[in-house]
Amino acid sequence: MLETARESLEMMGLSDHECVIVAHRDEPQKHVHVIVNRVHPITGLAGDVRNSKLKFSDFAREYERKHGKIYCERREENAKKREKGEKTHYGDPMIVEAWHSSKNGKEFVAALEREGYALAQGRKRPVVVDVHGKAHNPTRQLDGVKAKEFKEKLSDLDLENLPTVDEIAKQGQSRDPEKDKRLEAFEILAARQLETTLAKHRNEQNELKLKHRYEFEADKKELVKHYQLREQKRDIMEQAAVVKNTNWWKRLIGTTRKEQLKLNGMILNFRSSRDRYKEQLRSKVQQRVEERTRMKKRQEDERTRLLARIAEERKSERYSIRLQEPPQLERTHTRPRDGYGMER
Repeated sequence: MLETARESLEMMGLSDHECVIVAHRDEPQKHVHVIVNRVHPITGLAGDVRNSKLKFSDFAREYERKHGKIYCERREENAKKREKGEKTHYGDPMIVEAWHSSKNGKEFVAALEREGYALAQGRKRPVVVDVHGKAHNPTRQLDGVKAKEFKEKLSDLDLENLPTVDEIAKQGQSRDPEKDKRLEAFEILAARQLETTLAKHRNEQNELKLKHRYEFEADKKELVKHYQLREQKRDIMEQAAVVKNTNWWKRLIGTTRKEQLKLNGMILNFRSSRDRYKEQLRSKVQQRVEERTRMKKRQEDERTRLLARIAEERKSERYSIRLQEPPQLERTHTRPRDGYGMER
């Protein structure tokens, strides 16, 4: 929770600002509150928090995708609408569907109960309690529906005798505490295994990148030596100096022309060797690109299989099969003291 809160601050560009992060368990879902001083402690400039709701919506989408479970389908739908330039309004799909499919209050309550929701008496108005025990103001979930219209539709209900949010929460707590404990333990293990797998993948990527970097430098030195590029370049510079400083009598007897032709031949040979050097280097680079592509594909397959197993266990609601612990992180490549392909 602390790591995610810090990531959200970094996303908002407020990671260097003073903040207080407080964890709460006063609701069914664990959550944190973050209080941030918008004024930077050194520059004195205020942080930019414009469009914070949209930014946090994108942050939440990325978080869910990273951890392999989409909690809010409506967020995904609204994101696609925004990409098309359409206006969006969030509303819990269960509440929206129950409202539009009912003609009166009793049908509305019945539709809610079929999805595990309940209508309850809030502090000031009737609220809808979801399966997690979270209370929602229904008129905020229903686009274009005013409080007066909402009460008129529920006029066939005795709103004063509705159960309170606390009473509904107690009913939810008494359903199956052992099952909830197993689910919580499973989610912790699944999150830990997924994070360990991602860390292993990052380690592999960094090691391969380091290996390729030193191999590339070693290949360049080896090819330069093989094609004698430095030697050819040195000979060309020496021959060019001979041609430039030729005496008048050598020009008279034609020696200068022969020296110039020799210089031209050396330049052609150097260009040919340089082209072969570049071709060989491109070939080796392409081989490494293919190696990175294969590793990326393998890692994607591993993540997909892991997420599928987690989803299958979550869906079964048995949580009886313990997920296997991921392999220990190991350095797949170690950098030699003088680098890859180099000798002391």
